[in-house]
Amino acid sequence: DPRPYNGSGVAELLRPMGTAPCLLKTKDWWTYEFCYGRHIQQYHLEESEIKGDVLVLGYYQAAFDWGDETGKASKQQQLRRYHSQSYVNGSRCDLTGRAREAEVRFLCEEGAGD
Repeated sequence: DPRPYNGSGVAELLRPMGTAPCLLKTKDWWTYEFCYGRHIQQYHLEESEIKGDVLVLGYYQAAFDWGDETGKASKQQQLRRYHSQSYVNGSRCDLTGRAREAEVRFLCEEGAGD
């Protein structure tokens, strides 16, 4: 029987990210900028300068609510092994004509326990 977790909640553990600098990740041509609770952007950097358009992948909308009944059931059944945030109303996609959107998932390290 697993022991119940009595530590800090997900929102409390992530709170320091709200005042932390944005996270950057460059993969091939694109640099991705994730600003917790604010926005996600993508752009091309050359010699530390942005070249071309800045594409907004989404603005923060909401985080999964672990306090509601659905969240409690999901947590108890351990169906969700991540915490998610929704980012919406980004730049218009040329292919679909719709605003870009993204989901950010915070995962626990595999094998680290609950």
